[in-house]
Amino acid sequence: MKHLLFYFVQQNSQRWTKALVLMFVLTLPSVPLHAALTLVERDKVITVSAQQLSNLNTHKLDAYSLVAVKNGVLEPIPYQFDEMTKDGFVYIEGADSLALTIEGVKSHIKGKQHFFDEDDELLFMFRDAGPRKTKQMKLLGEPVAEIALTGADKQTRYVYVVRDARITSETYYVRYSSEMGRAETDYYSLRVN
Repeated sequence: MKHLLFYFVQQNSQRWTKALVLMFVLTLPSVPLHAALTLVERDKVITVSAQQLSNLNTHKLDAYSLVAVKNGVLEPIPYQFDEMTKDGFVYIEGADSLALTIEGVKSHIKGKQHFFDEDDELLFMFRDAGPRKTKQMKLLGEPVAEIALTGADKQTRYVYVVRDARITSETYYVRYSSEMGRAETDYYSLRVN
């Protein structure tokens, strides 16, 4: 929608520009003043290495999820674990058996598959972090780690890693359809043959 709006503004006269920009601003979600993020922070990807969360390497990745306080309640947030290859690329399961690989070299996983180790990374968005949980708030699983982030407004926001959560986020940063050959995010889409 943002891209379509930008295109429309570029292609039409100045009198439409002010009306469209105002319409766009009015459709932005309202954010409490104390939680205002800069545009950079809103879209900032937080990367946490396996060395920073070494206590996560004892269970398979699918046992973990992330939660943050949203509107006074702990809720699951989107995240992804990127397992890395020996060549420094994100490991894609099944790619070892593909005939075509990057520069003709097969790239094997570094560390133990499905475990958070070696050079693996946990990724989530800064905007998904929230206030620190209170003692009365119960985590949705077994607490494993608290991640604290400080923004330009000097406020600290938190994300919690939990194991065996009853509820996990159903939101994905990237959606992919192999049938359509399409990868899609909130900001762009890519179609391949």
